[in-house]
Amino acid sequence: MHLYFYNIVELICAGLAIGFFANLRNQGLVGLAPFLLFISGAEVLAVWQKDIARVSTYGTNYAIAIAELFFYGYLFMHATREIYMKRIIQIGIPVIFIATLIACFFFPQRYLAFYYCIIMEGFFLTVCALGYLYFQFDEDQLENPAYDPVGWIAIGVIIFFSGICIVFSLYEFIRMQQLIIFGEQIYILIPRMLSILLYSCISMAIITCKKNTTSSSAS
Repeated sequence: MHLYFYNIVELICAGLAIGFFANLRNQGLVGLAPFLLFISGAEVLAVWQKDIARVSTYGTNYAIAIAELFFYGYLFMHATREIYMKRIIQIGIPVIFIATLIACFFFPQRYLAFYYCIIMEGFFLTVCALGYLYFQFDEDQLENPAYDPVGWIAIGVIIFFSGICIVFSLYEFIRMQQLIIFGEQIYILIPRMLSILLYSCISMAIITCKKNTTSSSAS
């Protein structure tokens, strides 16, 4: 079994979260560390299942999708002050969660059911992240947006989930046309590349928490 570069980036990001856990707690992002530990561990497990055990990774991938739905959804719900946005998220999370459970238990080996769930979740989380950024800038709540850790996470979520929505929406076309780059199908390669960008943005959010805590202590 060999780890891919995106696995290494995820593990580094989780390591940063552990190292700067006190700073995350000061910035109200205490849940980020266990979330990253779970995601990075689950991703490594999926690689082991595929390369060594030669078993299906659907269960692991569904677990990752559910964890992302709840973490990012509740993160943006608590971070935004807009009541309308909070209500959309409160309704969206259980609806997508139920749809994902149905796909997982009733269509466990159907790849299209999984991709449809990811497309639905990706669109929802992209809207949540865009809504958060919009209301932050619209209400001028930040003097310097670069010092907003949730903003960095929102950027990563937008890049990653909007990208995989497009790729998975074109899955059948990509498969039929055998679109391959560097020996990998595009629907496999692009999510891995986007994952690197996502966790790079989350790493920036963690570093921003460290800077914010240091600045507060100095003042």
